[in-house]
Amino acid sequence: MVMQEANDIILVVDEDLHVIDANRQATQAFGWTREEMLTKHVQDLRTSETLAAIPDIVSRSRSAEGAFFETVYRRRDGSTFPAEASVRQVVVDGKSQSLAIIRDISERKRAEAELRASEERDRGSAENTSDVIWLYDLDNDAYAYVSPSVFALRGFTPEEVMGQKLTEVVTPEEGGRIREMMQGLARPPLGEKM
Repeated sequence: MVMQEANDIILVVDEDLHVIDANRQATQAFGWTREEMLTKHVQDLRTSETLAAIPDIVSRSRSAEGAFFETVYRRRDGSTFPAEASVRQVVVDGKSQSLAIIRDISERKRAEAELRASEERDRGSAENTSDVIWLYDLDNDAYAYVSPSVFALRGFTPEEVMGQKLTEVVTPEEGGRIREMMQGLARPPLGEKM
């Protein structure tokens, strides 16, 4: 069957939420054989913290849009993995079933956690330096970030500066030069692709 070749975990469950089919990725991800998977109920595959959401997911899966959500699944050995799942009700041979396509997002969650930690380190550095550090959003013509040290230099809090436009804090000539320079850094020259 085609679903055996899919990269994502695919489960088919009946109206009582018992697994009635599982692809090779499902057996690898959960650690059970196919035969063992077919003895499982959806609740057997989820962490206790996520069980309360199942009735809502079942309800949404019966809508035209189906259900798309993030959750945490539990493997045979008790370890867990975060996943995003798309569940939609299908009718096969006159019987209502749910088709679940599940993607392990462990790597993405790990990368997001590393990014948050890096941002916290950078924020800590930016907020503890005597230099003024600022980020300016050209599309919105507004500061996106201003470090607390701006108060010592300009007498304004970061929140007050965030409400100002670049052209309000420099001469008009300087503002034009800075804007040109920043636009040149932010966008490739005409005819070039990023």
